[in-house]
Amino acid sequence: HCFNGDNILKTGIEAYIGKVKNVFYYAKRVGEKYESDMGRSNIFEYKDYNIAGNVSFQRIWSEKFESEIGARIEYYHAQGLQHATSETILRNQVDIFPSLSLLYMPSDNHELSIDFSSSITRPYYGLLNPFITFISPSTIVQNNPYLQPSKGYEFLFAYTLFDDYMFTVDYVYEDNICTEFILPAGGVTRKFTDNFGNSHGLVLA
Repeated sequence: HCFNGDNILKTGIEAYIGKVKNVFYYAKRVGEKYESDMGRSNIFEYKDYNIAGNVSFQRIWSEKFESEIGARIEYYHAQGLQHATSETILRNQVDIFPSLSLLYMPSDNHELSIDFSSSITRPYYGLLNPFITFISPSTIVQNNPYLQPSKGYEFLFAYTLFDDYMFTVDYVYEDNICTEFILPAGGVTRKFTDNFGNSHGLVLA
């Protein structure tokens, strides 16, 4: 909605739905044929959907200064069933992701901008499958149904000179990052993914 040339309101709705049936077949030789090893084969069904609303307001204060502020609100639902163990996964999450953009042009030869944004990375269904998978006689992968999403926040400062030269400072922070651990367990090597620590990144360019 354009109130006028200097004030613009933007809104939107976004949604998706997904459904996955993951069948892992582990065969063992019985006589002259192969049969499914019920202790190692498994079926994992997973479905999820996400509904999000976006709103932002852009304002041109003067020929030198502009701003835009916004937010994204998400509702996320996920449900999973592991047939071999009857374990279930159920998630209902509501998150808000703010954003901010500022632009200042003191003259035709100089431009300063500041941008802040936020996002989320959710673990895909394969990492949530609560089952032990044998990938070799001595190595297993144990997935983690309790993995949490990782939220990210980015702050970007940019300075442009004569439309030809640019200097930027980009800082990114992420929490609850997913980390793979490799540990011995009962005579085999066990690969396990869990949330561990936060990440900080700084780029000067």
